[in-house]
Amino acid sequence: MKSLQNTEISPLGWAFSAWQPDFYPTDLPSDWFFDFYLNHFRLACVPSIEWQKLMPDGRIDQDALEDFVDCVNEHNFLLFVAEETEIEALQILLGFLKGSDIAEAIIRVVVLAEERLPEAEIAGYPVSLVSRHLQLPGWTWQQQDRIVSGEPLCWLERLPSDGKEQSALLMSFMQSLPQATAVPVCIADAEVDIASITNLKTVAELLGY
Repeated sequence: MKSLQNTEISPLGWAFSAWQPDFYPTDLPSDWFFDFYLNHFRLACVPSIEWQKLMPDGRIDQDALEDFVDCVNEHNFLLFVAEETEIEALQILLGFLKGSDIAEAIIRVVVLAEERLPEAEIAGYPVSLVSRHLQLPGWTWQQQDRIVSGEPLCWLERLPSDGKEQSALLMSFMQSLPQATAVPVCIADAEVDIASITNLKTVAELLGY
């Protein structure tokens, strides 16, 4: 499993048609978004709507998996996101991926749960829990009405466009860490635009993260 050298920022998913033409070329088919995205972002937060395409009937779709793997390069990191009811399915997928070309690119699992506390690891990968009520032992950080716990992760339900607000969010998160370290930042804002993400990356660099 690779380790982050710098703080990496990613939206939750990449299928944002509204990002055309500011990010994706106007004539780029949506099937090619993932490949294009990973040439510009090192981190991809993979939502369940995307990883479930790799096993639509509970079985691995080899063609879909090969297409997915072909998009991932040696500089990329993957973070898989699952609801608590999807943990078993994700365990099956991650178990299948063990030993594959992209296994080293997977850095953790994010679980969104309110009813049942997940294990601290899933298929050998550390878990970051995002919840309104539950928390794993150890490190925690609260942002708005969400508690993030377990493996450190900056989870943003909403990304402000204002640079000062973005700076305050990042500083709040970094101050919560027991020691300075490179972390993934996942933006779970369905309305996020590429300009705001680019600005956040600039803010993180200026702050030395």
